[in-house]
Parts: sequence; structure tokens; C-alpha cells
Amino acid sequence: MRLHPLLPLFLLVACLPLSAQNLREKGDALIQAGRFNEARTLGLTALNANPGDTEASILVCESLLGLSLPEDAANYAAKAWDLHKDPRIAALLGEAYFDTGRNDDALTWLRYYLTALPEGPRAGLVYYLTGEIYLRLGRYGHADMAIATAIYHSPGNARWWSRLGWAQEKAGDYRQALKSYESALGIDPRLDDAVIGRQRILARLRG
Repeated sequence: MRLHPLLPLFLLVACLPLSAQNLREKGDALIQAGRFNEARTLGLTALNANPGDTEASILVCESLLGLSLPEDAANYAAKAWDLHKDPRIAALLGEAYFDTGRNDDALTWLRYYLTALPEGPRAGLVYYLTGEIYLRLGRYGHADMAIATAIYHSPGNARWWSRLGWAQEKAGDYRQALKSYESALGIDPRLDDAVIGRQRILARLRG
């Protein structure tokens, strides 16, 4: 059987590593679909071919966070940071440390990202995580500002609106908290935290 004359070239191209853009696009699609194991495999394969591949390192870290393996994600991200100093890796380190409860370390890396890319694609999530850390620390005014800024980047996120309401409630700003809970319910009327928060605030305001 004769081979098609272009078949060897096709096989060669098929074996070449994905370009950075193609890896990013394919990886993003897998992450958004929740196919984290496949994303991890894709990223690790690219790293095996090129240990200095920034996009592969980021994809592996994202997939590990999606798989609820923040300590592994932090280890990969720390190694990648030593090579690349990419602000996106700083954000992933911040998220990994957030998930492991290392609040001070998380804040350091999240702030680094915001300093480097204040309007970057991860800014909304980074501000939200920053706000959640401030909630943990009892710094409710700071939490209010950080989560409000996160909502500026993603105004349709009902959960973030509800968490903003909680921060405002804890700070004693009950009327503003009521508005935030109602904003959350305008997006998702079945969000339990917002339903309960609104009821709690109304009872307090009624005396």
C-alpha cells in the first residue's frame, strides 16, 4: 500500500508541541468545562517537552487548584515563579495559599498581581480572594472595599454580592448590606446566603 506523499509531513506536525497560544486556548477550554484531569495531563505533557514552558506551568497550577490540590499547585507555582516571574503565577500562588489558609502569604502574592496587572484578567478573582482574607482577619472595611472592587470586574456574580453584604453587615452598615443582598437575589433569587442575610437584616432594621 502506497502512503500519501503528505502523510509523513502530517505525522511530523501532529507530533510537534502545541504553540503557547494553542496550549492556552485548549487548556482554557478544558478548565472552563471542569475537565481538570485532562487539563493537568495536557500541561504536564507540555512541561515534559519543555520544562520552561510558562503556559504549561500555569495550566498545571490551574488544574491542580480545580482538583482541590492547593498544596501541589503551590509547589508547581513556586517552581514556575523561580523561572518566569510572571504575574499570573503570582495570582495562582496567592490562590493556592488562600486555599491552604496561609493568609499572609496569600495577601503578599495577590497584591503582587494587582500591582503588576490592576486591570488584568484575574483581577476580579484576586480582589475577591483578598476580600475573603480580610473577612477572615476581621478587617471588615477592607473586605468591603476589596469585594466591591471584585464586583466592579464581575457585576453578575451573585455570590460575590452576597459576600459583600456579609462584609457590610459585619461592619455594621446594615442598610448597605441589605442593598447588596438584594442585588445578589436579583441575579439568583435562590441563593440561600442572600435570602437568609436579607431576612436577618430586615429583622434587625425593624427592631
